[in-house]
Amino acid sequence: NARRVRLEWALERLKKYDTAGKVMFGCVPEVTQTEADAVLENEQRYFDFVAKLEGFERRLGEMRGDEARTMAAITQLEPWATFDLKKEELQSGNTVRVYTGVVQTRALDELRVQLSVLPAALEAVGTSRENTCVCVVAHISAAKETETGLTKAGFAPETFATLLPDETPAMAIDRLSIELSQIDENRASIENETKEIARNLPQMKILHDEM
Repeated sequence: NARRVRLEWALERLKKYDTAGKVMFGCVPEVTQTEADAVLENEQRYFDFVAKLEGFERRLGEMRGDEARTMAAITQLEPWATFDLKKEELQSGNTVRVYTGVVQTRALDELRVQLSVLPAALEAVGTSRENTCVCVVAHISAAKETETGLTKAGFAPETFATLLPDETPAMAIDRLSIELSQIDENRASIENETKEIARNLPQMKILHDEM
């Protein structure tokens, strides 16, 4: 039945913590009827442990997803680590347009030449594979020519979606790194709690064989 299947899953989950030897269903040491009755009287307690392990498994899955997204965000921001403007400072206004993103590195020199005759400034920040991270600020009167030059250089915008308004990329990397550390701490906490539950393995194996 479903409860037996859940218990078997939990026993498999705890297998690596078993200090009594190989875990095989139906191969536990012989127990007295008194011992078996004591386990059966506390059946719900052991299924509470099963439920807790199931909760841990869900949390670990969520943590793996969070960890992957956080690591991807850090990787995306690393080429921008020396960029010292905050996200809220990158907004276009009535008189200027701000463009942040990447251009093809091989097209960077030509883009510099094109922008040099316009009321525009380009800052090259870092590199990402075959691309260079840039921030271009242009007067609104030169917006069309600037955008034409950027498009020719293979411009792909960077929205800094993971940045908070008052963060620079370096600040965001620090925050995200702390979040990764917290994930590691939470994973270690689950590991420790699982080890504690594993101390009930002998009784949980008896319960399995008595079901």
